[in-house]
Amino acid sequence: MSRIAKNSINISENITCKYENGNFYAKGKLGEMSLVVNELFKVEIKEKEIFVLPKEDKDKLNPNWGTTRSLIFNIVQGVDIGF
Repeated sequence: MSRIAKNSINISENITCKYENGNFYAKGKLGEMSLVVNELFKVEIKEKEIFVLPKEDKDKLNPNWGTTRSLIFNIVQGVDIGF
């Protein structure tokens, strides 16, 4: 089980995020970015946090879980403070 994937992603006040139809979108002061999320995972946006969760328990061992979380984190950081 991935230790990275279990961590939530904090959203600052300057960013708007949404997840629909398997796509994650983030918009901030530096622009907009989107990501087609692997179909094995879902994204939940609650309050000011983003959670990447596997749809089935067997996918908790999939290394793409942590990769998907990292990609979303980089998008959120990129539209807010840049790289």
